[in-house]
Amino acid sequence: MDSPVRTVLLVALCLIVKGTLHPVFAQESYFHLSVEDGLSSVVVHDLLIDSHGFLWIATEAGVNRYDGKNLRKYTTNEGLGGNEVLKMAKDSQNRIWFLSFNGNVSFYKDNQFYNARNTPWLSTLRQHSAMTAFYEEPGGDIWIASEAGHVYQIADTMVTQHLKFKSPTGNIRQIWKKG
Repeated sequence: MDSPVRTVLLVALCLIVKGTLHPVFAQESYFHLSVEDGLSSVVVHDLLIDSHGFLWIATEAGVNRYDGKNLRKYTTNEGLGGNEVLKMAKDSQNRIWFLSFNGNVSFYKDNQFYNARNTPWLSTLRQHSAMTAFYEEPGGDIWIASEAGHVYQIADTMVTQHLKFKSPTGNIRQIWKKG
């Protein structure tokens, strides 16, 4: 067989083999984390990937940070505002915000938690209802809402309450800027 024919047959054979093997190599891989692995709870409210590639898992019994091998657990003992975290969000300053069922807000930055005990302006956000919604404006102002209808704006360290719904079932779940 001449060299050009042999080359065409070899290329065709490679394409056939590649086409046959591609589904095997292209399968997605999944992993499972459980309480036995160190997960705080199997009741997961939210997930977030931070700027370092860590997976944060908000549960009913604390927050876990997963580095691809190990789970690290964080609770109020480490500085969370509340153990049951309903929502997490990253902001433009690389802070990770934690909105808790107990109404306390906290954030994590540079390997430290900030909460109402060590950051006085966060104490003005304390509520007796779950914090449920987070939004950051392009200019950096942060808006947080509670299930009971409170809406707060944070500009640097200044907290302003903008409204409180009169309805006993305010139930704010999401906030965003119109337009």
